[in-house]
Amino acid sequence: MKRRAGLRFRSRKTDGWHLIQFFRQMAVLSRAGMALIRSLEICRRQCSNEPLQQAIDRVVEELRAGTRLSAAFRATGQPFTPLYASAVQAAETAGKLPEVFEELAHWEQKEHRLRKRLSSALSYPIFILVVSTVGVLLLIKFLLPVVLSVSEQLTHPPGLPTRILIAVGEVVDRPLRLGLCLAALALAVWWVRRLFGRRADYRVRWDRVRLSLPLTGGILRTTVTIRVCRSMASLLQSGLSMVDALQLTGQSAGSPYVQATILDPAAQYIRRGESLSQALGGARIFPPSFHGMVAVGEKSGKLETILIHLADLSELELDQRIETFIRALEPLAVVFVGAVVLGVMICAFMPLYEMMQNM
Repeated sequence: MKRRAGLRFRSRKTDGWHLIQFFRQMAVLSRAGMALIRSLEICRRQCSNEPLQQAIDRVVEELRAGTRLSAAFRATGQPFTPLYASAVQAAETAGKLPEVFEELAHWEQKEHRLRKRLSSALSYPIFILVVSTVGVLLLIKFLLPVVLSVSEQLTHPPGLPTRILIAVGEVVDRPLRLGLCLAALALAVWWVRRLFGRRADYRVRWDRVRLSLPLTGGILRTTVTIRVCRSMASLLQSGLSMVDALQLTGQSAGSPYVQATILDPAAQYIRRGESLSQALGGARIFPPSFHGMVAVGEKSGKLETILIHLADLSELELDQRIETFIRALEPLAVVFVGAVVLGVMICAFMPLYEMMQNM
């Protein structure tokens, strides 16, 4: 039964809002001097998210077996990421669990808002694409009888564009065939993602392509900058070393390319005695002001404060980039839909034009 519960837990995700509430409650209860197991049991009763309830139960079991909270987080896994476990481990050593719980709640709240911004920005082009696709398919469905009747009167087969239009129209006209085509397309996409997702080099290459795209690339780069600054600040404030903070930040940045080519090598440079600004000096993915402000933070001994300030500035930049993206997408969507409709109309009336030429 426990194994089935674990499998069921891993198949579902914990909402960020519930994690925020969990860390806030743990901060209050820990500051009040309540024992960890008792605090977790109270949070479990007040939680309405089943995956998080199961995770808390697993943590309580680990604590009763004699493990520390950080080790229990690592043994439980999601939603308690390695970043959470390492921050808690540093807090256990320094005796700052309430402060770290508050910091994790703040970090998760910022991350939750960031995910909502990205989803709202990317949902608009998906909506435009779906609506335009449905409109074009309906147009093809209504034009198909006209195209077929004209094509039958031709003395020679219609051109390739018209034959493609007829083939698409026949698929659209048969719901079963359309469903099979969509299922085959979804299966192919799933298979490609599964095949290439297993290889780290392909994930890095694909992530590099995503970060260099004209419109969405800037949004993704700014998002990575926010996550790097927030994660580094939270981990350093928790008492972790610079090397450990960089490695954990790479895991939580959401960018395999940045992790493999920037953050992990930077951790190696710092082991050799270089500063953070020197280790990240060649990283062009970050804004120009990033490196100078990090250097100032290192010299003044206020690196965590500077990183938080950089994250706040990057959030303002992200809002501007999203607004620019939406403004640029509207005319592009009109041009795209118009071009597709024009192409369909040309393919549909090409047989009629050929028939008039042969008269």
